[in-house]
Amino acid sequence: MRRRIGEEHERQPRRLLARLREPTRRKVERAVADASKAIGTRGPDQPWTVELARRMTGRAEKLRLMVATVGRLYVPERVHAVQIATKKLRYVVEIATGTREVDDAATVSRLKRVQQTLGRLHDLKVVRRLMRSIELPTERHQMWVGQFQTLDDHVEAECRRLHSRFVTGQPMLIRASEEARELAARISHRAGRGRSGGRILKMSLGAPADRSVSRRQ
Repeated sequence: MRRRIGEEHERQPRRLLARLREPTRRKVERAVADASKAIGTRGPDQPWTVELARRMTGRAEKLRLMVATVGRLYVPERVHAVQIATKKLRYVVEIATGTREVDDAATVSRLKRVQQTLGRLHDLKVVRRLMRSIELPTERHQMWVGQFQTLDDHVEAECRRLHSRFVTGQPMLIRASEEARELAARISHRAGRGRSGGRILKMSLGAPADRSVSRRQ
């Protein structure tokens, strides 16, 4: 198992570097520079505050819909999507708190707890996937084969326990998304309507690396 994980540790950085091509790195550098400059400009009528409220509203609504979709069934891909949506909402609320647009540590704390649970669950699913990639010997009487199966059973039981915790905590996650929408409404109210002109910051890395990225949207 150690050897299999070591192989994965060597493979994943190569995958990451292959994706971080020069156009993508330049785009990230520009986005970070733009964000730093925009956040350095104070005032409730700045375009970045309007964009912050818009992002928070969108991510809160997306999280709410994902939780409603995943329900109580354990579908790993959907549960992992909830984890990612939770992380994205948490980050935007932390930005709002860090820039003093709002101050709501409770919402951040709720999102963080769920994110940690789902992150642990995802880690264990990766471990099980790696375990299943190991070819077991045909001579099953060897002691380590039984120990390996015991470990797999233990990991599966832990996955079920964590998923049960997630299902129990879904109302809390919905409440956190509603709180985030309220925070966004407060930011938007202070910013006022009709003053969101200017360039909107785009922080996504979704553009293909072989396409030129325009600085305007």
